[in-house]
Amino acid sequence: MFGISHRGSISFRICRWRRTSFPWPFLSATLILSVLLGCFSDEDNPVAPTAFESAVLRVSSFSSGKAKTSSGYGIEVLAGVVPVRPDGSAAEIVFSIEHPVELPGDLPGDAELAGEVVQFGPESGAFRWPLRILLPYPDEAGPDEFQALHYDRMIEQWRAVPVSYLDRRRRVLGVDVLELGIYAVAKMSAQQGEAKPGLAPGGIEVKGKPGYHYALTVESAHPRDFYRPDVCRLDGQVAGCSMADTGTAFHARLPQGDYSIRLSRMKAYGVSGLPAIETCLAPVQFRIARPVTDWGLASEKGWAVLDVSQCSGWRDAVPSSWPMPRTLLGTGDLQVTLTWMNTDREVADLDLHLYGPGNLHLYWDRLVSPDSALRFETDWMKEPGKAVENIYAAGPVKKGTYRVEVQHYSGSRMSFRVRVVFSNQVKTSFGMLREKEVRQVVKFEVQ
Repeated sequence: MFGISHRGSISFRICRWRRTSFPWPFLSATLILSVLLGCFSDEDNPVAPTAFESAVLRVSSFSSGKAKTSSGYGIEVLAGVVPVRPDGSAAEIVFSIEHPVELPGDLPGDAELAGEVVQFGPESGAFRWPLRILLPYPDEAGPDEFQALHYDRMIEQWRAVPVSYLDRRRRVLGVDVLELGIYAVAKMSAQQGEAKPGLAPGGIEVKGKPGYHYALTVESAHPRDFYRPDVCRLDGQVAGCSMADTGTAFHARLPQGDYSIRLSRMKAYGVSGLPAIETCLAPVQFRIARPVTDWGLASEKGWAVLDVSQCSGWRDAVPSSWPMPRTLLGTGDLQVTLTWMNTDREVADLDLHLYGPGNLHLYWDRLVSPDSALRFETDWMKEPGKAVENIYAAGPVKKGTYRVEVQHYSGSRMSFRVRVVFSNQVKTSFGMLREKEVRQVVKFEVQ
């Protein structure tokens, strides 16, 4: 692999910039980000607008946390979600919320956007257990009119995801996920059973025992015939998760039909190290045969009840459909992360470069800054899957001007994301590159 040092064959373009200053909290250093508007037309190289609202949440292996924006988009993380480092010490992940961002792809034909498109990060997740994202829905209709959607970058399509939490007073839907990225709420006529009255969605109520968090995973699904397989993918999905250890019930909203359900549980408190995770030895066969009505109201009824005592035994494992936790990325006061998706159809080798004061240049062939404060990791070439390259601060960041570039070294035309986290602020930029192109995506000042 050759990097950006062979610059003679690369032509740079003059770009227009928009500078956005943030009301930073009192810090020893200040970061001011400038986000690229675009060097090409929107059709050739779309770059989404930067977030109007954002929130950052730093969570370690043994801590929990919650964060939300002023509009109510939120994230909740339990203790034990973040893996430990190889030596058993606590690691840290910086979670983030940004909105609005542009639609990455067209919604399903019968879907109407009902709120903002939200970027949850990091997309290069390394989670042991589901976390919850919160999505407000509009006042124009009841919660049953809306569906949570996730943009699947592997297939470049929107997919419906099961809703497991409802707060009617605040008008918020909750979704329990193992994968972050772009989410939205949409109004989808096919979800309401309009074509076949009486086949409205049902759901499962799980009654757990104190001392554990529980998660419900759909191992296989055979929904009734109004189900939309082009939009809804239930097999392997986390359908619900308990966020409290009090033994109270939690829910998973699912179409009526027959299911094979796999139960998992995580101890609410670890005696030492991370809390243990166990999964039921055999799936529970389950039928949802009636709709749920008035969810969240005193007249609520219709849940099909699943008791954890139906599980015949437990083993130390997670469901096979859960993604394996990835090697944790370094983080600090400054973290710059490049992500893209290599699929069977499109594969590319992108390179992340950071330039800064004192002739600083970090990339795949220069891994550590002269003062050892900044470090590069995870050089990703054309390996399949969620590609990631990361630069992070292992010490104090020098004052001065920094800029981030992305080089398309070889392969298919490829979309990318660059997330910059500095202390309690975040900014994600989106773009598209052809082979041998270089894009300066972010410029910032540390003062």
